[in-house]
Amino acid sequence: MVCPSSRPRFPAPARMGDGRFLLRHVDREGRAVYVAQLEAVSEWVPNAGAKLGCRDPDDDKLLETALMGAADCLVTGDWDLLEMSPFPNIPILSPTGFPDLRTVR
Repeated sequence: MVCPSSRPRFPAPARMGDGRFLLRHVDREGRAVYVAQLEAVSEWVPNAGAKLGCRDPDDDKLLETALMGAADCLVTGDWDLLEMSPFPNIPILSPTGFPDLRTVR
């Protein structure tokens, strides 16, 4: 899911499903492919600016997006968010903990 007020950060390092990593510095065509793949599996959800009690108020939008989109989990390296796990029925996982999601279900 993507929060409409989020700004994409490029270049975006990411792990591919087969274990390969995307390059840190991606050319324009590579970015277009990445964005197209992301859009194919993303869902835009409303975000009203709810205050959900995160220690960092800027992170509330991420929690709200996860709630409104009925996310299976929220993956982040942000310690303020990680400390709130589990957030109402949504595990908040570190990137290294994300592969272990199958054990959470």
